[in-house]
Parts: sequence; structure tokens; C-alpha cells
Amino acid sequence: MSKYRYYENTTLSNRILDRSIVIGDTVKFRAGASQSSCVDPLRGILYTIYLTSRAFFGEPIDTVALNIMPILQPHLSRDVIIVEHDMEMDGVIYKRNLISQVLFTSHKKVRTLFMARHSDDREYDPTCAIYYRDYDPETNSLSGIQPVLCHTDSGLLPLTVELYASYMRERGFEDYWLDGEKEEMLIMPIYRHHDFWYSCLTSRHSYPVFWKSVDDCATVEFTGIIPNKSKYECMHTIAKDTLYCLLRGGEGSNYYLSHDFGRTFVPGDKMVPLWETRSKLLTYRDKVLMAYSVYDLKPNLVRNGRNNIVFVWGEGGDESQYDQLLFLLHPLGMVHYEIINYKDTLYLIFSTAELFLDIDSDPNAASRHGPLKNAKDMMRFTRIGMFDENGKLLF
Repeated sequence: MSKYRYYENTTLSNRILDRSIVIGDTVKFRAGASQSSCVDPLRGILYTIYLTSRAFFGEPIDTVALNIMPILQPHLSRDVIIVEHDMEMDGVIYKRNLISQVLFTSHKKVRTLFMARHSDDREYDPTCAIYYRDYDPETNSLSGIQPVLCHTDSGLLPLTVELYASYMRERGFEDYWLDGEKEEMLIMPIYRHHDFWYSCLTSRHSYPVFWKSVDDCATVEFTGIIPNKSKYECMHTIAKDTLYCLLRGGEGSNYYLSHDFGRTFVPGDKMVPLWETRSKLLTYRDKVLMAYSVYDLKPNLVRNGRNNIVFVWGEGGDESQYDQLLFLLHPLGMVHYEIINYKDTLYLIFSTAELFLDIDSDPNAASRHGPLKNAKDMMRFTRIGMFDENGKLLF
């Protein structure tokens, strides 16, 4: 993608980032990494699910929180805790809660899906499963926690990591790696298209398995599998009835298209070398907006490749059909970025290392990166602006 112009229009980049504000609770917690957002379209309330921690710097693995923010009044944001490590409810203990997604249900509730283990052992846990919990904006209350169920030949079963693994094995994909120490199973962003919700599951190095749902993800049905492994994330979006998928760490083509909503997949071009941090896909003005990070851009005070975002916009599986829309750079980090499209205006949430840049991510263990370089310490929110149909920034 040599045609893209890194460092272009740094004045615009600085203007967008200079107006960013901190969101999330930086007093109680030591980390903050956004996962996904949804918006109440009538009230303009942005709900962002994020991972945080009371104990660890930079690698949030124990608390799932929901940030509630009027999108035009971000200084009024507040937080609700969805689940914490060792929390017990109805006889079930939830541990090492991780990788969550959020959606605005048909009943005007905010539903959070999250992965939880049930053992402190850092070994493979076949009972690790996906659960959901609802927040009711009208009553400011939380529901109980329920397991997400999956349609199988044996009926409805809890959506466990073993069910995910068996789906891959039954289709001849056995060379996967489910990380028993960290993330056995990751939920990717959830999108609604017509009457269905769509998402997929991935893991440390495994094949993305897609699913659909008709009941706000209380139950899901596996639809298909991408025949290429991803490292952690497989970001996706739906534009003009086509499902687009971008694999982090995918060998060969890392960009796949599905014209039957996740049953079969066609490889496109190798879009970008994605390895160091996750990308983001969303639909903007009926085209695909892709955001990703590249290596060796300066100035940078965090891990290489975690200080910038390149925005490209286009459609189809041909790389030549995508053009650069925007470039942003922050020396203290830009990771776990979440891009929100609200009434054709784009907003951005990203994590930085500015609070704990000099602190080891885990003082009780040898850190791979020395003083904190992951840039998952705190979250910032800013408005990017509105672009016209030709990609020109209007305001």
C-alpha cells in the first residue's frame, strides 16, 4: 500500500487528537481497552464496553465495564461494572473475564457478551464459555447473567470453547492454537443486517467461525469458517450485502469476502501486514472503512506499530479500489481503537500509555516488553468529523 501517505496533514491529525478527552474510570482502575460500542439512535447515547483491571497495568484481564456517554456531551460519561474476576452469581464463579462485545437490543436494552473461565489454572479450560448480561437504561439496572446458547445437532448447548474447537475439527481444521493461558475464545464485533446479528469467534491462532442470531444473540447458529488462520482478531463488517473480513496475522490473503453472509468466503488481495495490533472495519456511506496501524513511524514511545492509525475507504476485494481517508499519530499510543459512525459523523475511542508509561505491566512477573509499552492504560474519545461521498472532510 505504498500509495498511502503517512504523516500527511499532521495539522488535521493534531487538531483531532488535541480535542480528545479521557473517558473511563482512571481512579479505580489501572487499565482501559475498548472492545466495541453501540449507540441509542434516538437519544444519542454511546455505550462502549471496555476491559479494565484493578490490579494489572496495561493488560486488563479481570473486569468488564460499560461506559455510558452522551455522544455530544462526553464529559458526562459514567461507568457500570458488568462482571469482575471471582464474581459469583447464582452459584457460578466468573474468572479472567475477557474480550467482550456490546449491542443495542430490539428491546432497547444494552447487551454485553463476554467470555469467562471458571478455573484459576492457566491451562486449557473446555468449560470456558460466552455469557451475556443486559443493562436497562430506563431503570439504570443490570439483569442476571445468562449463557449464550448455540444451535447444534444435539439441540441448544452452551457456547463453550470446546464447542468452537469441535466445529473446526469436524471440518478438517485441526492445526489451531487455543491459548489456555489467556484467550481460549474471542468474540468479534457484532453487527446487525436486516433481521440477523452476525459475528465470529477466533482465538490465539485459529480459524474464524462465523455465526448469526435472530434473538439479540441469546442463541446463535454457526454458519461457516474462513479457511485461513488469524492471530486473535478477524474484524468484519457488512456493506451492500457483502460480508468483509480482515484477518490479523493471516498468511497469504488476509482479506476475505462472503456474498452469502458467512457461509462461504472468497479471498481478496493481501491488504496490509497486520500483526502488532488489531485493525477495525466498519461501514461508512455504503463502503468499507478500514483502520489499521503500520510499523516504524515516529515519534513513538510505545511498542512499534502502536502509535498510529491509517484510515482507508473503498469496496470490493481489490486493494486498488481503496484510498486513504485520514492518518492519525499519537506518540503515547493508539491501540484498541473503536470507530463510531453516528449519523455519518465519525468518532474515535483509543487507548494510550500516558498514565503508566514507566511502570512494568506486571511487577510480579517478567515482562516481555519492559516498562509498559502496550498502551492499554486509559481511553480517549474524540470527534473525527463527517466526510462527503468523495472522501472530503466537511467538518
